[in-house]
Amino acid sequence: MRDAAYAVLRDRPAGEIFVITNALTTRSDRELHSWRLVVELAMARAVPLVPVILTAERDELLRRVASPDRNPRKLTDPATLSGYLEKLHIQHPLVPETLVLDVTDLEPQRATTVIQTHLSDVGASLRPATVAHLTLQ
Repeated sequence: MRDAAYAVLRDRPAGEIFVITNALTTRSDRELHSWRLVVELAMARAVPLVPVILTAERDELLRRVASPDRNPRKLTDPATLSGYLEKLHIQHPLVPETLVLDVTDLEPQRATTVIQTHLSDVGASLRPATVAHLTLQ
């Protein structure tokens, strides 16, 4: 499904901007492949790719995952998340434009503003994505 979606996105006009969200880990071949697809999509379109990694303190993550407002199609069990946090690590692409943002105490609108500011700050230096985006911490 993801491959087909990215094939469609690849042919969209170059000026269109995509926001692709995921929580991809470094220990899953499927998730490493998913990131490769994102990088390849950006490379095929010859557009910049700005990774944004949202982090939060463990207790806050556990609180959020159990929220009654959370989409039931997403993970909702704090014990499962706790197990994941013990053994899995989120991918951090090692490119200068990557933003790591701790959202533990940030309201969504403030996080959005920080991301927009980051994009403005790095905008002039952005170049099309390269295989360097596949190098992960």
